[in-house]
Amino acid sequence: KIVYDLVGLVANEAISYEKLVQLVKLRENKFWYSYSENFYQSLEQGALMIQLVRKNANTKYSNFNEGVENYASKLYAIDLAYRKFIYHYRQSNQNRILAQLYEKIEKVYSNDWLLNYNNNWQKNINELESWPTFGTTSQQRFFKQHVKPFTDKKNRLFVIITDAFRYECG
Repeated sequence: KIVYDLVGLVANEAISYEKLVQLVKLRENKFWYSYSENFYQSLEQGALMIQLVRKNANTKYSNFNEGVENYASKLYAIDLAYRKFIYHYRQSNQNRILAQLYEKIEKVYSNDWLLNYNNNWQKNINELESWPTFGTTSQQRFFKQHVKPFTDKKNRLFVIITDAFRYECG
């Protein structure tokens, strides 16, 4: 019942992220928390993502490097919260209870975040004559700079590559 009510509050944006975190903290020491932990984590990550999107969806940049730096230092947290929400949502195995929140998260993430941010970001991309890699490691140099020093010494190395910057925006 508590989770169900909180789902409605978060989905309707009727509770702040900070207030939700306080309420979840009160539940952590309760008997049923371990059973419901994925529900609470879904709620927290969903509320965090919504709050961050509302604050940052209309972010605009004067140049490419400013956008890359801002995403790498701050805005990646939106995609991280979204992924954590999806993870805990799936782990809960109770899609019906979280269905209202899932729909809200998908709409906010896809429409309010990706579409707005991509449109604003695309303006900077359109002005580029070549793809700048100032201050960052280019994918073209990744092997030479990071992998080859290990393989030259006959060491084994495992590289895990993940997309931090959304494909749709990249």
